[in-house]
Amino acid sequence: MIQKKVRTALVLIAASVLNACGEVSSKITVVDEEGNPIEGAAVFFSYVNFKNEENLTVKTSEKGIAESNGSAELRVNLQVSKEGYYDTRYHKSEGTSLSKDENHDLAVILREVKNPIAMFAKKVEIEMPVLGKKIGFDLKVCDFLKPYGRGLTSDFALFAEKKFVNSKNYSTRLSVYFEGEYEGMYLDQKAQRGGVHFESDFKTARLGKLDDYKQEASFVASKSEGNGYQGSTNEAIYLIRSRAIVNEDGELISCHYSKIRDGINISRGAGLEQSMPILRFTYYFNPTPNDRNLEFDPAKNLFKNLPHSEQVREP
Repeated sequence: MIQKKVRTALVLIAASVLNACGEVSSKITVVDEEGNPIEGAAVFFSYVNFKNEENLTVKTSEKGIAESNGSAELRVNLQVSKEGYYDTRYHKSEGTSLSKDENHDLAVILREVKNPIAMFAKKVEIEMPVLGKKIGFDLKVCDFLKPYGRGLTSDFALFAEKKFVNSKNYSTRLSVYFEGEYEGMYLDQKAQRGGVHFESDFKTARLGKLDDYKQEASFVASKSEGNGYQGSTNEAIYLIRSRAIVNEDGELISCHYSKIRDGINISRGAGLEQSMPILRFTYYFNPTPNDRNLEFDPAKNLFKNLPHSEQVREP
């Protein structure tokens, strides 16, 4: 069902304190995913100083353009809102910042709210029950298969191995395996989807892919004197196809689609000698066979009464 309450699209841009206060000229072009200009988007400019803020809201023109000039001692904030689109914000990756003393000509992509649906969605923090053994994981139940949990159907198998010397020298590897020919994980390279340096709240693909799935993926948490800590996968988006059923000719006739947002991170336990690795990830499971739709409605989570720490609010 289409989401009743349309979310406001938000683009947040923050500039670092670099030099003395100077006038900034900003040109913002707001477009949809096909590159068509969006008219009537409200672009809010905020020029922040030590004692006050100079705020101005400008609606985009027929060509999707809004322009503003102002001076800021601290930073320039910019928000773009439009009914019927997902929140989008400036994504400050390493080494990237917007100077308050430079003019900016920026393009922002707003993704339309189209067909959000009910799904099983959850933020997971779960301890591996054993090392050196493949253990099936059930996304619909959110647990390992018996005898390690309540799971009934394996969407994929998890295998963890660990090498520990001391708290400054260790390595834990988690491998994800898929058994079926048509099953696997796909790294979604187009994550963010808000334009260059911008991130949309709905940053994954709308639909599960029909091909290019890999039957194995690995995630590592390690630390050494030479390389320091390595292991965060917060920027990684994975599309999943599982529960494949084939006919007598080996043709795919049924499967399920899901996604993992922000990768799988191995937290606590990786750097402790006597502890098991603890996995953290956020996933969405579409319960309808052969339905590739991955646009989630946060108001219709099929997991009920989740604690606050496990709730998923992003589509």
